[in-house]
Amino acid sequence: MNLDRVSAGKGVPNDCNVIIEIPMHGDPIKYEVDKETGAVRVEHYLIAYDVGRAVNPMLVEGQLVGGFAQGLGGALLEEFAFDANGQPLAASFMDYLLPTSEEVPDIEVLITEDAPSPINPLGVKGAGEGGTAAVGGAIANAVADALGVEVTQLPLSPQRVIELASA
Repeated sequence: MNLDRVSAGKGVPNDCNVIIEIPMHGDPIKYEVDKETGAVRVEHYLIAYDVGRAVNPMLVEGQLVGGFAQGLGGALLEEFAFDANGQPLAASFMDYLLPTSEEVPDIEVLITEDAPSPINPLGVKGAGEGGTAAVGGAIANAVADALGVEVTQLPLSPQRVIELASA
């Protein structure tokens, strides 16, 4: 469906109300990529996010930081791998890697309330997914910049980074 037509109210069935609302979000990142070991280390991460209205700013910050940790796992560690018979290679948390406090860097959160939502009386927008959504792209772009290659697949395991570095 053409989003320009939807946002203009054209091409939408009569019984549907379509509202497209995108929170403003930006994630600057400070990182280190070791080309020899394939290690990617995020040293500092800034989440700047407009939530419309932050009813409970401490809760919003917690959602964003928790979402970052989830996104970091997806970007660097977590992979659904299967053997030739279709059996999972990571059937427990011993094999399936998740980020720990060692991998999660200092995270700075900037919550703004510059654009309240017009579709609810409080002006609030979603926040939890904001911490997760941009992490993979931010880290992939950082690695692409460091190595001078295009990153097309996550997670960026050490083996995958070494392969990219030698490409």
